[in-house]
Amino acid sequence: LYNLKLIGIFLSFKPDVVITDLEPFSCYFAFIFGKKCISIDNQHIINTELKMKHTFLDRLIIRLMIIKADNYIVTTFFYPKVIRRNTELFPPINREEVIKAKIKKGDFILVYQTSKSDKKLIPELGLVDCKFVVYGFDKNKIIDNIRLKKFDEKEFIKDMSNCKAIICNGGFTLIGEAIYLKKPVLSVPVKKQFEQVRNAIYLERLGYGKYCKDVTKENVKKFISELGKYKKNLGKYKREDNHKIIQRLNE
Repeated sequence: LYNLKLIGIFLSFKPDVVITDLEPFSCYFAFIFGKKCISIDNQHIINTELKMKHTFLDRLIIRLMIIKADNYIVTTFFYPKVIRRNTELFPPINREEVIKAKIKKGDFILVYQTSKSDKKLIPELGLVDCKFVVYGFDKNKIIDNIRLKKFDEKEFIKDMSNCKAIICNGGFTLIGEAIYLKKPVLSVPVKKQFEQVRNAIYLERLGYGKYCKDVTKENVKKFISELGKYKKNLGKYKREDNHKIIQRLNE
């Protein structure tokens, strides 16, 4: 019924072109009704000559999500050689609030935790001589050197702009925003999530942060000891707003 409703909207709206961010149904409708399709996402980095190979399953899932597009606009913070026709690479799309944020050098590390079931995180951070602001546990509470915060977008962007570094998973959006704000990242990808692992590996290769499999006292201390190196490398990163990708869409 949901798909029938979408088809009804599609037919009544009569689009000239479909723009999708790895949402499959809009792409299918474009294919069925003969409309041009533009795909904007990070996952089609598989259309490039990566130094690390995707598994057959990874490629199959992405191909099933977007069966065919006339143009692939790929957002990325690393730039391998493009090997597929109609594929172009652009800097990450950042929120206006992030682009306009005033960057400060704080004395704390921002931690974004997506799993409330991680019982090891707080004890491990408690063993490190540093202040931490942690989002993801849906509570406001102070535990020694750790401040837990309920999620609030404005407050989160403020903390992201004011922190000295970030600990997060391997999600592209947050890593892209952290790099834009020139904040070193300790990336702990969701296990067996290839896209996140890939982002973390390239983050480390570029010298913008560290990739590790778990948040441990040792990993965090090692990360903190190398912040100077990461900040130096991030200092060379050329910050760009969204004008290039908007201009290309207009074209």
